[in-house]
Amino acid sequence: MSRKRKIFLNILVAFLVCFLVVFPFFAISFLYKEAKTEAKQDVFLEVWNIDTFEGGTKSRHSFLQSSALKFQKANDNIYIVVRSFSKEQAKIQLENGVTPDLVSFGIGAGNLFSAISKDVSSFNVRNDLFCDKAVAWCMGGYVLCSYEDLSALSSDELKNKTLGYSAENNTSLLALENYKDKFTLYDENLSQYDAYTAFLDKKFDVLLGSQRDFARLQNRLNIGSLSSCYFTFLTGYSDLVQYFAITTTDQNKNESLNKFISYILSDFVQASLSNIGMFSVTDISTYDNEYQPFELALKKEIKTLNPFLFDEEIAEIQEKARANYV
Repeated sequence: MSRKRKIFLNILVAFLVCFLVVFPFFAISFLYKEAKTEAKQDVFLEVWNIDTFEGGTKSRHSFLQSSALKFQKANDNIYIVVRSFSKEQAKIQLENGVTPDLVSFGIGAGNLFSAISKDVSSFNVRNDLFCDKAVAWCMGGYVLCSYEDLSALSSDELKNKTLGYSAENNTSLLALENYKDKFTLYDENLSQYDAYTAFLDKKFDVLLGSQRDFARLQNRLNIGSLSSCYFTFLTGYSDLVQYFAITTTDQNKNESLNKFISYILSDFVQASLSNIGMFSVTDISTYDNEYQPFELALKKEIKTLNPFLFDEEIAEIQEKARANYV
């Protein structure tokens, strides 16, 4: 055998040995990577939003949908659809066996989901808003709107002032803890918007309003269609809190759901609540305009209600609160 042929055969043998040694390593590595890629399957999440109280200046549905789209860009295997239902519509869906993976709801709708809501992880939420089966993600508050400066009036003068409020979906009168027996109630059952318009028509002197009423009145002041209005931002209580509850039975979705909730509670997203006139449930400050006094009032420790109360329980609480004034 020639010397050149020997060299060629040696090189060929060396190559085959290297191939047989190295190929399995690369093959196994490739298969492992493929397995990891396949394991990272697409996750589809359905979020329901149920509003039980008026928001700030824009819809919470739009806010959640926009936030979900931004979240998806950073998590390309997670897809989220946000659907809005009234409480009645959600009840029908549940009765037909249709359930969401995550539900955003206000007090008054939580009872629909109390039986299927799961215990939640620890999240970056104020201690006074903690609940073991629901996570607060935004909030509002109550404000007294008046044509006179209430702080300049005596107790007797306040007693002569009529106060209008809405008993539509919440227990608003509990916000008047520091004003017990200070007003005479306008004795008419009003919707939230009707209470606002009745105040503009001066059917009563003081409106117990929400952040939406503040936004409406502040806008009128800014454009000059209202000459003056005084605001007294109430502390110590709010039931205008929007919560998340995990309701899926699919354990594989939990990691993605917890990740999405954490995203909504991040400083970046919580700060953007100012875009819809709502307030953060964490310790950050979001406003440096006319909303700032409202935000400061809500930063003080508040009492709220169990988000899973039934309608009858809420009605009973509201009636007891009303009894302070009649």
